[in-house]
Amino acid sequence: MTTNKSQETIDLLHQMGLTPLDWVDAKRFAELTGIAEQKLTHRKREWPENVVWMKEGGNNLYYSIRGYNKWMTQQAEQ
Repeated sequence: MTTNKSQETIDLLHQMGLTPLDWVDAKRFAELTGIAEQKLTHRKREWPENVVWMKEGGNNLYYSIRGYNKWMTQQAEQ
């Protein structure tokens, strides 16, 4: 029951344009953005490192929700 409430809260925040987290793993980033996890490796080539994505501790990749939103906004303005 707690998991459902937590997910409902996250979904509500997401609908409002808010994110409770910033740096997340590929699975969570894919869930939040709707971009298939398998496509992230290809897509990240277009995104600035340490803004939208970063590599930490060897092969661990993390993605920034705020960085992605900022990048997308900049792209829309161009």
